[in-house]
Amino acid sequence: MNRHWDKEELYKEWDLKTYKHWHVALSTRQHTLGSCIIFCLREGVWKFSELSSEEILELQEVHKELESVLYKTFPNWHVNYCQYGNKLEMFHEHVIPRYRQAMLKFDCLWTDPKPTSLPVWSSVNIKNKELLSLIKQEILENYT
Repeated sequence: MNRHWDKEELYKEWDLKTYKHWHVALSTRQHTLGSCIIFCLREGVWKFSELSSEEILELQEVHKELESVLYKTFPNWHVNYCQYGNKLEMFHEHVIPRYRQAMLKFDCLWTDPKPTSLPVWSSVNIKNKELLSLIKQEILENYT
């Protein structure tokens, strides 16, 4: 697979699922617990308006499945999708589960400081690969 979205292979280790038009990976920036990124597999797509009808329909299915998987894994009350493309000039969405209450998981207290507002954007990549591996493993247990 041509990983045009991941030329430095920063996400290869965090792959969750590949669809016909989309690829889902765990984000190394856990804005909230379970944050992921959905990458468009078609090279050269930067804007939502450039997506084909088939890609849009499948993206809706990716959203439905991922929302279900994230809820089963880390019960949340909502999921936000953010699509900017300012730094990585290709179509991708940041998937950010939202939580009304803090959650103790993997010996960490995970919070969502403003769950009814815009997500608090983390600028820190988690360097603890063991922690990311635990998060990935739990998510994969609920993916089909």
